[in-house]
Amino acid sequence: SPKVQIMQRDRELGVSLSRDQSLVDRLPRPEVAAAFLNTAGAQHSGPMGALAELVDNSLDANASAINLDVCRHLSTNDGTALTLTDNGKFSSDSGGSTLFEDIRLRVFGLGGSLKDHKTEIGRFGLGFKIGAMRLAKDALVFVVRDGDRAAGLLSQSMLAHSGARAYVTPIWQENMETEDSRNSLDAILQFSPFKSMAALIEQFDLIGSQGTRVVLYNVTKELDLTSEPDDICVSHSKGEADTEARIQGSLRAFASMLYLQREFTIRINGVDVPPFDVFDLYCPRVFTFQPILHSQGKKLCRNIQVRLCLLTRETVFDSPL
Repeated sequence: SPKVQIMQRDRELGVSLSRDQSLVDRLPRPEVAAAFLNTAGAQHSGPMGALAELVDNSLDANASAINLDVCRHLSTNDGTALTLTDNGKFSSDSGGSTLFEDIRLRVFGLGGSLKDHKTEIGRFGLGFKIGAMRLAKDALVFVVRDGDRAAGLLSQSMLAHSGARAYVTPIWQENMETEDSRNSLDAILQFSPFKSMAALIEQFDLIGSQGTRVVLYNVTKELDLTSEPDDICVSHSKGEADTEARIQGSLRAFASMLYLQREFTIRINGVDVPPFDVFDLYCPRVFTFQPILHSQGKKLCRNIQVRLCLLTRETVFDSPL
């Protein structure tokens, strides 16, 4: 009967698909080279766009606040680190059964994003890698979600020191007794600025009951973390008078224009960044001109005022038009 034929066809199709899947599982898989992290960091021309990648992730996590702070006296090359801490909910839509798996798939996985493209910023699943590696050689991520706590390390220094050929990322979850988790904890304690369990736990405590904390260390020399107490600047931009250069050279100026959500607070070293209304850059000018109008064969001259709003750089505001 037709029904029996359909059932037979579906059964054969299922066997075929199962056979194909089994074949694919046996195929060789290419390695992602350790140099991938250096390549990822080259995708942003400047550090401000890279910082925006990390702030975007906090927005996608529905955080209401993010704190960017400079930490000193750490066991890094220059003793400093840049931290970003938010209170957002780390997503569980990656399909992982544990926080360990979600970090592996969502933070350190390559390509593809499970975010809602209609409401969230992320698209390709690469933002954290290219942003963090543009800013620093190493990034340690701490996540607290639903009572679980886990940490993962993205480290060019570790890969170079160990001579690793492939891209690997240690991930440790508290109270998870697996060989992967234990080995990852050893690697994190060895290659991060936090050399004891007590130091790691302190970082989780700084997050609170929910959120993510990113510790960037061995930071690029392009960033000046110490000169301005309430700002993070690009070193070569000091003294720039041009508006665009100042925005690209100051995280405070950059963030004030890029993130205008009133319900989202950005703090740099504990000082709020107030949103800047881009319409304040508009320069209103009134021009008067005298067109010649024709009405019933007569020429009429009438002064007409036109108000124009020009969005331009400050260096042009006082120039004759």
